[in-house]
This record gives sequence, C-alpha cells and structure tokens, in this order.
Amino acid sequence: MAFCVDPSGAVGDHDVVHDTQRNELGAERLFSDGNKYVYLKGVTSLVDGDAVVFSRNAFTAVRALSTTPTKGQVAIAQSAVDAATKYGWFLVKGYDAGANIATHSGGSGLCLFLSSTAGRLTTTPATELSVTGAWSAGNSSSNVGSAALDGSAAMMGDIST
Repeated sequence: MAFCVDPSGAVGDHDVVHDTQRNELGAERLFSDGNKYVYLKGVTSLVDGDAVVFSRNAFTAVRALSTTPTKGQVAIAQSAVDAATKYGWFLVKGYDAGANIATHSGGSGLCLFLSSTAGRLTTTPATELSVTGAWSAGNSSSNVGSAALDGSAAMMGDIST
C-alpha cells in the first residue's frame, strides 16, 4: 500500500476506491512507492491491473481495447474502480507488477500494445496498436505481468488513420 508523499497532498492510498469524488479529477501525485498516479473517474467492469486510456479534458477511464482504440494518455488501474460513479488512483509513471498483460516469456523491455481483450495489454504487435512510452518489465503469467509507464509519454493514438 502506497500513500501520498506529494507536497500537494491527496485523499486515500493508491489502491482505495472512492464512492464520491475526494480529489480533483486529473490530479497527479507522487506516492511512497516512487510512482506517480492520476485521479480518475472509473468505468464499468474495470478490475485492478487493467489498462485504461483517458483524455486530459474528461478524466474518465476507458478500458483500453484494440477494436475501438481511443486516443489519450494510458494508465493502469490500481483497484476495481468499476463504475462511472466511483473514483480512484491510476498509475501513469512507474512500475506495476500486477498489470493485465497477455502471458509472454519475452522478458523486460518489450513494447506494449492494445489487445482485443478490454483492459489487457500485449507484447504481440500483430494487429494491435502500440502504446508509446509503455513496456514490459518482465515475463507475464496467467495474464498478469509487470509494466512500466513513462508518464505523459505513455500515450495511445489510433495509428490506423
């Protein structure tokens, strides 16, 4: 469990779900684990470790999905912020050992891509879309692995257009 060490302060640890908005939407804070998190509104069916895309205008999480790619910044859910009426912290810069990444044994440093499973990233580039500024930080097993995100550089754009 990580707590806010940012001088701006924050309500709640990084893995707590809020039923009411407790921080400014879009607030980015540094926590005790050395990672930076952004405060977002949730989305239906979201689970801990899911990759999301969000807009700097709306600050609402959208589960990352290759079949309906959304442009925006990429983050990883730290808890099941599973409704648009819930709020929580999402990783935007640093490492997450429980990310939803398709099983692979390619090790660290592999680029991450959207997959056809909502919220899941993959190291297989076939028809998926690249997530700039995101890479694997080790092997994944049972669709759980380590991911590294490079803050505002972790972006998703529809490269098919």
